[in-house]
Amino acid sequence: MKKTRIVLFLFLLSISSLSAYNIRQITNKDGLSNSAVLSIYQDNKGLMWFGTCDGLNIFDGSEISLYKSPENKNNLSGNLIEDILETEEGIFWLQTNYGLNRLNIRKKQVDYFPHFSGQTVLRKDKDNTLFIMHDDNYLYYHYPQSGSINKIHVPHLVIKNILNFIIDSSNVMWIFQTNGEIKTYSIIKSGQNMELSLLNTYHHNEKLLYCYYEDDIAYFIDNTYTLFEYNLMQGRKEYIFNLQSMISKRGEVSISTLSTPKWEPAISVQNQKSLLWK
Repeated sequence: MKKTRIVLFLFLLSISSLSAYNIRQITNKDGLSNSAVLSIYQDNKGLMWFGTCDGLNIFDGSEISLYKSPENKNNLSGNLIEDILETEEGIFWLQTNYGLNRLNIRKKQVDYFPHFSGQTVLRKDKDNTLFIMHDDNYLYYHYPQSGSINKIHVPHLVIKNILNFIIDSSNVMWIFQTNGEIKTYSIIKSGQNMELSLLNTYHHNEKLLYCYYEDDIAYFIDNTYTLFEYNLMQGRKEYIFNLQSMISKRGEVSISTLSTPKWEPAISVQNQKSLLWK
């Protein structure tokens, strides 16, 4: 049976508002190397980066180009581009099926970190320090201009229990867990060293199913299929609505996110955060 998809933009909360946005479908017919898109990122110049099951694509609003290194040197470690993040200008971190890559787009130079294969989540703070949460249950960090990636031990960190981790605009790290616990950590930097200090632990009264974020606002859905908004700066949780009836009609929820350095409507794809009803 053909699946129906309805896009619900959470920042709009109204289907009638969609007419104010330009939505365009991009496929391999438009030059995309593969129509199975695993990751989307908008860089600080406004270019859209699409990580697909067959390579890295860059879209300038008119044309799509496939990233290729000169003379087949400095190729990415894999064709499955699972995550994309820009730290310093022109420095992109790409998670592939064969590990983590640091791409200097100006020099077309790639550095490889094959240890970081498997389940990996990339984040950065306001100082462009890279944070890597890996399935070995450690948190790693990389300072700009540093050639090494260092490890931080976080007690009781189990990545399979973590829905999301966020670094807010005040450089506080938030870890949202499936059991409803939300932990916050202060990031303490000293030279090339770093440690995390636990600030608070908050408890939601139900287990969490999904969590994603927009700037300093987190959204999560608990096991009653209730959607909440959490203001990280104010520590305020607000009920939005219950999705149970919509889920019973439309099916399960999957989260689609577009990573950008600041909020902007996406120029050619779905806007910033959306729920897809399959």
